[in-house]
Amino acid sequence: MGFGFPKSERQYLVDTEPDKFMLPDENNMRFHWVVARMDKLEPEEMEEYVIDAWSMCVPKFLSKPYRADDEP
Repeated sequence: MGFGFPKSERQYLVDTEPDKFMLPDENNMRFHWVVARMDKLEPEEMEEYVIDAWSMCVPKFLSKPYRADDEP
């Protein structure tokens, strides 16, 4: 599963959990995303990554109710 992820943090993610995550192929390295092995992700973890990726692409007012960092 490919999902949006900050370029500046993706190498760390891949290095930290190489059994779960990998960099996209060479043609897609220019994009802000990373690839996950879905069979290695827990459903809650996958949901969090999808919501965070979606939040990168939509106006903040749309994603605010879903972002964990905005909880009271």
